[in-house]
Amino acid sequence: MLKKFLSLKLVFLAIIVVGLVLYFKPSETKKNSVEKDLAQPKSSMKGISRMLSYLVRKINLF
Repeated sequence: MLKKFLSLKLVFLAIIVVGLVLYFKPSETKKNSVEKDLAQPKSSMKGISRMLSYLVRKINLF
């Protein structure tokens, strides 16, 4: 039972990580805005790390 629950947590985290990567990945139609995005990489990475740490804490409460 515990192994099944842990595997479900890992699948959930993997889906979230893939979703975040695809969400923040610059698309080919926005090539001009890539230069603007390069000026703010630290703020987006801070947001991603905060979101992931929040989700990990929430999952560990179960």
